[in-house]
Amino acid sequence: MALIRSFMAHGHLQADIDPLHLSDIDKVANVASTYMKPGDELKRLIEYDYYGFTEKDLDRVFYVDVPQLGGLLQKKKEWTLRELDQALRSAYCGKIGVEFMHIAHREQCTWIRNKFELA
Repeated sequence: MALIRSFMAHGHLQADIDPLHLSDIDKVANVASTYMKPGDELKRLIEYDYYGFTEKDLDRVFYVDVPQLGGLLQKKKEWTLRELDQALRSAYCGKIGVEFMHIAHREQCTWIRNKFELA
């Protein structure tokens, strides 16, 4: 659950939102190594190995039943870690996104999850 929640809160930090690849300029100029970009430390939170999982766990089946979250987690209740990782990356780390974690009303968050995570 901590991995799932981390994708919801921090997945956008891995989103593919640099169509011009301007961040590559930093890499070539070696500027990135002189400072840590905001959120770099949070990016590790969406990696399964951060939670002690290994490649051997990728095909292990997990039971996930959190109906209050809605969205892609309503598709099914048994997921392999690989399937869950791919689904969460698709929902939270893609080219477009929707910010809703700041919304206090659970019903509104669930509506947004249902509309955008399943797309």
